[in-house]
Amino acid sequence: MTSHFEDVIQSADAALRPVKSEITRESIGDLQIELHKIFTTPLTAIALSHVTRRSASPAPLPPLILAHGVFVNRNIWLSARGKGMGAWLARLGHDVWILETREHGRARVHGFRYSQASFDDLVKVDVPVAIEAVRERSGARKVFWIGHSHGGILIFAALGRYPQLNDSLAGFITLGAQTTEQNKTWRQRGRLVSIPLIVSMMGYFPSRQMRLGPEDEFGVVMSEWFRWNWKRQWVNRGFDYQGALTNISAPLLCLAGSGDDMANPAGCRSLFADAGSEDKTFRLLSRQNSNRTDYDHTSLIIGPDAENEVWPMLVSWMERHGARTAASTA
Repeated sequence: MTSHFEDVIQSADAALRPVKSEITRESIGDLQIELHKIFTTPLTAIALSHVTRRSASPAPLPPLILAHGVFVNRNIWLSARGKGMGAWLARLGHDVWILETREHGRARVHGFRYSQASFDDLVKVDVPVAIEAVRERSGARKVFWIGHSHGGILIFAALGRYPQLNDSLAGFITLGAQTTEQNKTWRQRGRLVSIPLIVSMMGYFPSRQMRLGPEDEFGVVMSEWFRWNWKRQWVNRGFDYQGALTNISAPLLCLAGSGDDMANPAGCRSLFADAGSEDKTFRLLSRQNSNRTDYDHTSLIIGPDAENEVWPMLVSWMERHGARTAASTA
């Protein structure tokens, strides 16, 4: 397959190719993991964990990229005990690639921590590098992207800012992704105001110390997220990401939980409404809509209700769109 990796990266104003890659292997029970650590500079890298099950019959779908949110890493999709959506998908025979963005989990680089990396850096480099790396390593023309929270925000931003990336996706799914509506209640406003205060004192966001998750976060990225929600405008460093959503053409499935206090359903719907995709579906998961529970931010992807109801919903949607992708390339 002829790669257009360099064109994508240069179009993202990054003007670079990965400087090196490292591959290591491990296993968790019946799962095999091939870890691709891809250095975008000598001091920054992303990690892609290719998860497969021994002797599993391959499912006829394009590869799946799973992208995590803030405060977490690969373990949200694949636990040390072999649990999670990533493990479940791999056991069904799907070609699963779990992305860890720079300085998260296995993407950490010794000597580089709490940098001034911005949201734009992740959009310009980490997302297109991940997509093109999976395409090149799998030989697939298109991939699926499943993004929870910040992992969903990143793909909205990348597809809007760099429309050519849409051609590399069979479709994308977001769960609990919003950028401007976390400013509705006094509790949410208080939580927002605490972000710049903590970052100004610490220089980064100490998620581990605050017991929010296993990963600390870049102070700049958290401060940018604060500004979008405080001003209710998704504009970053002069670029109007909300306006650029009209550039999106890839099929979209957008899920929101009615009990989600971290990603208001109104904010999820705002991104969905402005996305230019002709093929797009929005689902609010709630008891009122005949779902098992009023899903919150984490239960959208973790727990027995998600495994029995949400995960199969994603596979059903991807099967329909994967079949279309196969037909269009036949």
